[in-house]
Amino acid sequence: MDGTGIAHPQYYIATTSSPADDRARVLKYGRMFFVFDRLGDVQTSGLGEEGLFYDGMRHLSELSLNLWNARPLLLSSTVATNNFLFTADLANLDVFSEGEMVIHRGTLHLVRSRFLWRDSFFEKLLFVNHGLEDLQVPIRIGFDADFADIFEVRGTVREKRGERLEEQISGNSVILSYEGLDRIVRQTCIRSDANGVRASQAGLEFEVVLRPKEPATIEFEVCCSSETGTDSIGYTEGLYSKYPRIDKNLVRQYHEGLIATTCCIGAYVPQTILNGSEEKAEHEFQWWLDLFGQDYFIELQRHNIKEQEKVNRILHQ
Repeated sequence: MDGTGIAHPQYYIATTSSPADDRARVLKYGRMFFVFDRLGDVQTSGLGEEGLFYDGMRHLSELSLNLWNARPLLLSSTVATNNFLFTADLANLDVFSEGEMVIHRGTLHLVRSRFLWRDSFFEKLLFVNHGLEDLQVPIRIGFDADFADIFEVRGTVREKRGERLEEQISGNSVILSYEGLDRIVRQTCIRSDANGVRASQAGLEFEVVLRPKEPATIEFEVCCSSETGTDSIGYTEGLYSKYPRIDKNLVRQYHEGLIATTCCIGAYVPQTILNGSEEKAEHEFQWWLDLFGQDYFIELQRHNIKEQEKVNRILHQ
């Protein structure tokens, strides 16, 4: 081992490509469903049945995320039990320049998360530099849309198809369009409000510079509505627009006559237990207890979920 903990070059086995994977993840919301691989990409190989489908038509037939012109390394991925949120933990491959390794695999950690809402899917990329030096990270999101209907995707051959229209490209977005035989124009808009985004026919390109231990976030949206624009409402707004929102100020202002509980594992106290410490959770619990007094109740839920069991155990103490 050298001083950085990396094996001597004589024994080091470089990782230059991400392993092939044919297992799928699926998200569904309303008229939209999304089939992709465990890394989060839409592959054209295999059965060719992956993609983003809206009203029975595939609005995205290819999606790829590249770091330094290569697919990242998959560490793990999952879809939440409520089928709302997909999350993948990824890392960079070994990066070479002029035949020499310049960035070791795992130096860059990436959390990729996405969800469907209304006519769009929203994605957030969270990067963290775990190295000892600054990182300049080139990122490319490639895409395409064949606008095939669900029967074509499953193998039906159409004698006639509509016409793919010219792409509309602006500084931060690309709109892919298709006019069907029914004369209806269907569109897919890929857009991002990230600083420095460059849009082209083939994808969106970004570049981030990260200091050691520094995080950075990139968000983008893919919208399937024909009434789309080039401005995205953003990941956070899309995520929370599904739910009514209040904060502690509103709770404090209107708590009279109400009762409150510790609620599900997505609420304040359970989330503090899962992501913080018992001391912080006790402080959070005390805030609600001081406000609601005897109208504040501990809620224990039993759904055979590991995280829920931990919350129940702490609350019961």
